[in-house]
Order: sequence, then C-alpha cells, then structure tokens
Amino acid sequence: MGPPGLEPVRGGRQLWVADATQHLVCWWYKAFEGPSGTDYHERSYRYIAMRARQLCGITTDEQAVCWDERYEWNPAPMARFVSVVPDSRVGCGLDAAGLISCWGLDLTPDHDFGSEVFVQISSRLGLMALTPSGEVVTRPSTVLRRPPPARSFAEISNGDGSQCGIDGSGQATCWSMVDENGNWDAPPGKYLMTAAGMHDGSAKSYNCAIRDDLKVVCWGSLAAEEPPPDGQFLEISVSRNEGCGIRTDGGVVCWRGNGKDEDLSALRAWTD
Repeated sequence: MGPPGLEPVRGGRQLWVADATQHLVCWWYKAFEGPSGTDYHERSYRYIAMRARQLCGITTDEQAVCWDERYEWNPAPMARFVSVVPDSRVGCGLDAAGLISCWGLDLTPDHDFGSEVFVQISSRLGLMALTPSGEVVTRPSTVLRRPPPARSFAEISNGDGSQCGIDGSGQATCWSMVDENGNWDAPPGKYLMTAAGMHDGSAKSYNCAIRDDLKVVCWGSLAAEEPPPDGQFLEISVSRNEGCGIRTDGGVVCWRGNGKDEDLSALRAWTD
C-alpha cells in the first residue's frame, strides 16, 4: 500500500502520525485523547493536521472532526473535504471544489472565505490559503508584518513566526511574520514541499524543505545546530527547531539536533 496522504505533525511537545492501520499514534509525553467520553483517538483517519494542542482530521468514512484535550468543535459541514486545519478552536476545511468552510467555537469574520476558490490551506499562526493563480491569502491580515514576496506560488506552509512557499520554478523561500526585514531563500535547487519552522523576531530562524531528489534541506540561523537526517523523504513537518518526516519506505524519523535523532522506523506510516 502506498502513502495514505497523511503527514507527521507536531504540536507543543506531542507528535502524531498515522500507522499502517491509519490510526493515530503518539509519543513524547502523554498525548491528549480528547474530552472525556470521546473516541477521536480510536478512529481511523486518512488525513490529520495539528496546531499547538489542537487537532483536526478526516476519518476514513469522510467525517471531518476537530478537538483538543478539553473541547470538541463539531459537527463540521457536510462536504467532501480534501484537507482540514485547526485554528484556535475553529476548524476549516478545503473541499473538492476548492471552497473553504469553517466551523467551531470561536468563529470570526476572518473565517468567512465566501465563494473564492483555493487549492491549499495551512494553519499555525493564523490561516494561510493559496489561490489557483498562486496568490497567498492570510487571515487575519494583521498577523503579518510584511506581505509574502510578489511572486506566484505552487505550494505553501505556515510556521511559528515564518511562512514558506515554492514558486513555479521550484525555488523555495520563506518570509517572517514578525519581522519586516526577515526573508530567507533556500539553498539553490528545486524543491517539492516546504515545512515552515520558526522565526522569533530576533536572529533565530529555522525552515526546511524536500528537494527534488527527496533529500531534506534546512536553512536559517539554527540549521547548523539542527541538521536533518540523511535519506529520502515524502513528507516532513517542522515546529520551532524540531522536525519529523516519513521516509520513502514508510519509516518515521524525528530530529531535534545535537545527535537527538529518533529513528522510529518500527512505526510504519504504511506497509507495502
């Protein structure tokens, strides 16, 4: 079986992936299982996404659900969602028609995307969406100190103080959400996906991407301290200066620098 379309996601000090049975798996500290009386951690998922200590997923029976350790904010609208993301006790889903619908406990006007069509949605510090023409839309707009670079993007990611994108030529670049002068291009090369990491408003920054040879490349002031592992990867996720990835064989590995890589190959994201 090939990759199930799930990504390794890190939030706070917990990390979740899907194993070969498409159930959620967690390690590093006690994972929250949802409010008392719920069974979210026992369901099967085809997609998961995390923001801090909030989680959204699409179950294998096509139900979108969102929760944290204390609250749940469901039900979601009836739609065929391609992806879902949490945003401060709000869930937002991108459906097969390219429309974004949001639901939850703390809805604001910023969660109304109307009838505009998008191809990707991401969440970390605010919501970030990509139009078919490659324009980046951020909600709320006040979260950004500077707009994204004036170019058309094919892929985007949202991080802790930084955002990243890949343009039509395959070049990856990141820009700061908290510093008007923060802007970092990836080392030369063509890239397939980005994983925005962090920028704290000072000189500290850390972002990663998968190059077209499936190797992980990280850059920024912390890149030398937190180098990614060798090997080929299909999915990566970065939070602050830590990362996790799914290798091409389905094995999982996480890195935290200083020789603290954790080879979790026994936990397969899928099996052949």
